[in-house]
Amino acid sequence: MSLKKIHFLSELLQKHNIPSTYKTLRYEFNDKLFFEADNVAEQNIYVDTLCLVCFAFNCFLKPTFNNSRFKTIKITQQTHVSLSIIIPPNTTHIKQYLTAHFSKSSRAPIIKKMKRLESCFNIKYKVFYGSIQKKEYKQLMDKVHEMLVNRFKQRNNSNYILNDWNTYFELFFPLINEKKASIFVIYNKDTPIQISINFHFKKTFFAHIPAYDIDYAQFGLGNTAIYKQLEWCIENNYEFLDMGNGELDYKKRWCNYRYLLETHIFYKRNSLKASIIAYKELNIIKIKNFIKIIIKSAVYKKLKQEMLTKKNLKFPEYTIENLNETEIPKANNLELVDLKTNPFFKDIKKPLFNFIYNTKDHFDAIKIYKIKNKTHSFLILGTKKNMVINFNKNK
Repeated sequence: MSLKKIHFLSELLQKHNIPSTYKTLRYEFNDKLFFEADNVAEQNIYVDTLCLVCFAFNCFLKPTFNNSRFKTIKITQQTHVSLSIIIPPNTTHIKQYLTAHFSKSSRAPIIKKMKRLESCFNIKYKVFYGSIQKKEYKQLMDKVHEMLVNRFKQRNNSNYILNDWNTYFELFFPLINEKKASIFVIYNKDTPIQISINFHFKKTFFAHIPAYDIDYAQFGLGNTAIYKQLEWCIENNYEFLDMGNGELDYKKRWCNYRYLLETHIFYKRNSLKASIIAYKELNIIKIKNFIKIIIKSAVYKKLKQEMLTKKNLKFPEYTIENLNETEIPKANNLELVDLKTNPFFKDIKKPLFNFIYNTKDHFDAIKIYKIKNKTHSFLILGTKKNMVINFNKNK
């Protein structure tokens, strides 16, 4: 085979395989050994391959190469910044990390949102690691798919996980039961509202697929998910929590270490054909990287956002009216809503949950009524405040 292309992170996480072109891997931040090849691996270095292109090498690792047969070219992917947490040695409780990493004022909002979530709903947390039944696995994965579809529909863009969903669905079930992957779930009663699908390699935790119910956005589920993941990592003596690429606000808040990705091109020594293939691939990668930089530039983002704004310009989905006690409609004009069976609940959820967040009411203390003489209006009665949601009839 003249040319072979592999994805380093996929090989590592999905197959627990590290290409034999790597002799050792050490953590970049503390020089601790992460991986060391055995002699058998060194003797079987892609003997039929002239050129090996290894994408998505994580630069929190510092490699040494098996150089006896191959030369190496390294190219940094400047557009992919990954965020992570180095767990300090001797950390025994998450409060230690919070105190060391956050000022009092910056950690307060994280704790506030988590406590608000727990006080407003019947929240429970569950980890599936080493054991999960097929039925429960399917239910959770179906929920992840639903959450991702809703989230990326909201963002009006595509997602590589959804584009290859069947592969991911088949992948994780055996890995979870082999303790090579896990699912962390935040439930409201028995309904998952945030799910994180993760990979494990030795004492490194990879938070790979986060998904959440967008109607709970006000409650900062991303922060609570990272809190619970880090808490679990500390309790299980993990050294590193990788949150992956994407500079989301909650990731930036938690991270204490950033790294880039590299592409490694290995090509056989003393082979003109291998050199030609390698430098052809190098030029292709450089061109692709240049295009990615342009695409991710601020100018492009601004133009894209303006186009999407114009394209998606529409009337608000609903309006809100705050009511005092004297303005509440009469009882004979109200019909109590059963949220479990009412088809409008999916539309009510977002304004209802925002109301609960602001009033600090518990979900079970809220009463919701359909206003009979209005087609798309609902009354929400809380313990402190009341409001009417009027849905746009053209919605």
